[in-house]
This record gives sequence, C-alpha cells and structure tokens, in this order.
Amino acid sequence: MMEPIMLSGRHEREARGLPALERLIEIAYADHGGAVRVRRFLLGLYNGASFPFDLTDLRSLDFAIQEDCLAVLAMDIDGPSVEVHHRIPGVSDVIAIWAEEAWPKRRKCS
Repeated sequence: MMEPIMLSGRHEREARGLPALERLIEIAYADHGGAVRVRRFLLGLYNGASFPFDLTDLRSLDFAIQEDCLAVLAMDIDGPSVEVHHRIPGVSDVIAIWAEEAWPKRRKCS
C-alpha cells in the first residue's frame, strides 16, 4: 500500500498522480463496467457541475484503480496547477465523446 498521498508536496503528488492518470485513461478506453465508472470519474474531474460522479462508483472499483483515482485527486488538493484535461495530450478531444456516451442529451419534453 502507498504512503499517504495527501501529506506529500505537490511535486511528489504529481509524480504519483500523472502515471495514475495515464493508467485511468487507458482503462477508460476499454469496454467494460469499470471503464464506464473511470470515464465518469474523469469527467467529474473535468467538470463536476456538469458531470457529477457518484462515490458509490468509486467504491465498486478494484483497489488499485481506487488508489489511482485518489492519486489523481491528490495532485490538485491545494488547487489545480493544470486542469485534468490538459495534463495528457489529446484527452480534451476524447472527453466530449465520453460525455456524450455517459450523459446522452435528454430529449426535451414539449
């Protein structure tokens, strides 16, 4: 098990968080329930107001994936130095696709 992430400095948190973010993005590209949960987690980081993330989904992930999620969260514990979608090249483009898949536009009732 990792030592407490929250107590380390920003440099150390980013050193742990960036590889964790890369692993989460790789998982998010897959086609299984865990991937959908990871996509929702990443979308929640991107814009929590538009893409709320249910913490029950976090609890249902494997422990190693939970640790990666927490490492990514810890990178920005004292305010983001870089928005999550700018940390990995090309992620901004894919976020729009994931958002549409995870939260399809609802039909307007007339």
